[in-house]
Amino acid sequence: MKYADLHPNIRIRIITDFFTDLTQKSIIPFMAIYLSIQIGAGLAGLLLTVNIVASMIVGLWAGYWSDRIGRKKLMVIAQSLQVMALLGLAIANSPWMDSIIVTCLMFLLSSLSSGITVPIANAMIVDVSSEHERHYVYGLQYWTTNVAVTFGALMGGLFFESFRFLLFSLVCLESLATLFILIFMIRETMDKRALGYSDAPIQRNILKTYWSVFQDKRFMIFFTATVLAISLEFQLDKYIAVRLKKNSPLNCSAQISQVCICSA
Repeated sequence: MKYADLHPNIRIRIITDFFTDLTQKSIIPFMAIYLSIQIGAGLAGLLLTVNIVASMIVGLWAGYWSDRIGRKKLMVIAQSLQVMALLGLAIANSPWMDSIIVTCLMFLLSSLSSGITVPIANAMIVDVSSEHERHYVYGLQYWTTNVAVTFGALMGGLFFESFRFLLFSLVCLESLATLFILIFMIRETMDKRALGYSDAPIQRNILKTYWSVFQDKRFMIFFTATVLAISLEFQLDKYIAVRLKKNSPLNCSAQISQVCICSA
């Protein structure tokens, strides 16, 4: 199996996902520190929890709707929201404006966009790959994600505290480039003729679809265990980041970068 043998959509997504992970990891761990300083650790933790729950909910919604209207349309919508969110973050942390309220709202919008994108991107991989190819694709994604996390943490450690506006601006430009790639280079992968939806109301169809999933006990045990494990793993760098900032303010950014790299 070679990279060149993969479907063009997968090759493009691996590259764009690398840069998206790179830029996201340069922001998210340090946002936990910024929010804890601006609004307190308690409210910052509540906001991060709301972001995660909201991201999960829209992910369920997005997975259902991507089977009705197509993968590409929703991915373009989600990426457009991401560009708007990052632009808002840049403006809210610019030399001309400093607004924690706008920052919190745009951070939530960014989380919602990510919640929409992730399940659809995975569905697109399944659409255009065989079972044998998926082992290679997910293994490749694992390594590119780790490399992106490493360099993203270093970039955040260098720029977030003193050059936040510049960092958000660079991330926004990367997100805008990804949007254009999605629009002009990614092809729709869903075959609507293979789908058999009834004429029942959308709300009933959603409940019916997920109810059949909830009845699979073996899958639900696996799903619950995965959620619990990932919920702890994803909070590790954020918790340690806030703890380091509180107890060891000197060279905090460098220490947090090391934590993020180790957690990768």
